[in-house]
Amino acid sequence: MTLWCVKPGHLCIHAHTMDSKQEMMGLAGMIVSLARQPMTHREYVILLQEWAVQTDGGMDMAGMQMGGQTLPMTQTTGAPSMSEHPTHGEPGTQGRRFDINPMSMDFNYFTLNGKAYPDTAPLRVRRGERVRIRLGNISMDSHPMHLHGHEFQVVAADGSDLMFPWSKNTINVAPGETWDIEFDANNPGVWAFHCHKPHHTTNAHQPGMGGMFTTVTYV
Repeated sequence: MTLWCVKPGHLCIHAHTMDSKQEMMGLAGMIVSLARQPMTHREYVILLQEWAVQTDGGMDMAGMQMGGQTLPMTQTTGAPSMSEHPTHGEPGTQGRRFDINPMSMDFNYFTLNGKAYPDTAPLRVRRGERVRIRLGNISMDSHPMHLHGHEFQVVAADGSDLMFPWSKNTINVAPGETWDIEFDANNPGVWAFHCHKPHHTTNAHQPGMGGMFTTVTYV
C-alpha cells in the first residue's frame, strides 16, 4: 500500500470488512504524517479503544445489547400463523418467542494503545519542552481526556490544523475523531492523564485504578 502524505497530521485506519467485529477485536490503528520541521520537541500518539471481554476470555458475537437496553425485534414472514379454533377477534399474526444470546456492549476494558493501566506507557517529558499528543478514538464511546497539572492547546482536529487553537484541560474525543493537543512542560512532577468517565479508568469494573490512565512524567 502506498500513501501520498500531502500535509502533516494523523488519521485513523480500520477494517471495512465486518468492521463492527474486526474493529472491536483490535484491527485498527493510526497513520501519522510528520512535518519536515516539527514545531514541538516531543510527540506521542494515543489510540483509544475499548473491549467487551467475557469471563472465559472470548467475545460473544451472537447478538447485542447496549447500556442495559435491549434491541426490539419484529419478525415477519409471508405466511401468517392463524388460530385453528373459533374466535371472536380479527385474524392476525401469532406472536412467537425468540431467544437470543446477546453480546454485551457494556465494555469492561478500556485501553491506550492497546494497554490498560498499570501497563500503559508513561508520557516522558523534560522541563522546557513543547509536547504534542495526538489522540484518535476508534471505539464506540466518547472519551473526555483530562490532563492534570497543565493547560493544553487544541491545535488540530481530524488531521487538519486549526486556524484558532483554544486552551483547555479536557478534550472530549468522540467516536471516529482525532484531536491534537500541545502543552508546555513547565510544571515538573508526575501528572495523571486519563479519561474522565470513572468506569473507563477501571479494569473489568473492579476496584483500583486501571483502564484509560497514564502519566505525564518528567525525567
